[in-house]
Amino acid sequence: MAYRYKTNFYRIPVMGEGDMLTEEQEWSQMSTIDNLLYAANFGCTKAFLEEGEYSLSWNESHSECRLVIRPLKKNGFSLMGIINGRLFYSSSDLSIGILYSGATYYVYVEYDSMLERDTKGFLVRAYLQRQIENEQRMALCVVNTIAGTIFTDVNKVHAKNLLAHTMDTTNPHGKTLTQDVMNVTEKMTVRGGDVNGCVYMNAVSAGHGGYVDVNLNEGMEPLFATVVPASLGAGEIAVEIFENRIRVFNSGNAGIALKLRIDLK
Repeated sequence: MAYRYKTNFYRIPVMGEGDMLTEEQEWSQMSTIDNLLYAANFGCTKAFLEEGEYSLSWNESHSECRLVIRPLKKNGFSLMGIINGRLFYSSSDLSIGILYSGATYYVYVEYDSMLERDTKGFLVRAYLQRQIENEQRMALCVVNTIAGTIFTDVNKVHAKNLLAHTMDTTNPHGKTLTQDVMNVTEKMTVRGGDVNGCVYMNAVSAGHGGYVDVNLNEGMEPLFATVVPASLGAGEIAVEIFENRIRVFNSGNAGIALKLRIDLK
């Protein structure tokens, strides 16, 4: 007999009064949940969801240290992810070590059977040699206690749910992004400075103090222009910038090909 109730959204079978637990209904219930989890993360069974701030805490003699990972924000996580198909996370500071000076340590997140009962029951271990990654172990970082550096870009898989992805502005695809084509429609900055788009255009010199106008498409506002003549005969070159036009003067010969790089606002 089918279970009496079903959940509102995905119609997962739920027991009601008088229902008996059967293998068939248990399979139906768990298969539905398993399929939905697969669809939510495309079968990903190990990935990082959130990482905190990494640092090294040294003793007074600087002979040994601990790797410390702290949440980046209030109510955040020092580490959160999936390993061996199980969620793991910690909202507390993590302290890994002891790590001795003068060495390189390879640090991994590892599955522990405690995760079957407690999402905080995962392990973080440091090794002096690289370990083989598998469903129960994934690389977290490499610590060099000679230089005092922490290298976190170790080919991690990062995953986010749809809501978190649309709201997150910090490394939503991990710390290193490889993208074939990127179209920035408004603004890009690097370390606080603007990175401007540009266009490349061609013109021919007017010569002898005259000028040639180079018109941009509607909506383009020039910020700066670099002009490279094909010949030294073009003489000195000067540029005036208007709303969507570049005016190029030259003191030398007419008819010389000019190449322009125009940075846009």
